[in-house]
Amino acid sequence: EKISENQGKKLLLPETIDGKEVVYEKEKDLKGPVICLLFSTLGLGIVPLKKEQEKRREERRRKQMQADYPDIVEKLVLFLRAGFSIRKAMERLASGYLRNREKYHLGERAAYEEVVKTCREMEGGVYEAEAYERMGRRYGLAQYKMLSVL
Repeated sequence: EKISENQGKKLLLPETIDGKEVVYEKEKDLKGPVICLLFSTLGLGIVPLKKEQEKRREERRRKQMQADYPDIVEKLVLFLRAGFSIRKAMERLASGYLRNREKYHLGERAAYEEVVKTCREMEGGVYEAEAYERMGRRYGLAQYKMLSVL
């Protein structure tokens, strides 16, 4: 009888061959533990990588905001000297930024985006003083915090 036809029946294996004891073991399947170990290692490597990328992105944002600070202050002073209120000067700054970004297909500038966000908050009913305070907290840089309390 062939082994393949012996389904459902027990197959008896010899205990000795040529007088030597034979030991049988099931083949160990290591695929599961190896795959788990591989994905665990991969997962542990991704977390620090994501944190490092976030750290670099935040550093670029901070540097960009520092670079934009003199330009923002200069424009605000210009509008204030022209007789605009602080709110109108901020609105003019935001609308000019959005217009130039659209017209010249420029990328987002974090500092200007915060000005836009602040203007939208005020349009949505947030009190002016509170909107500026929130803006200062969102900026997270000392010079912008000082600017927001003026």
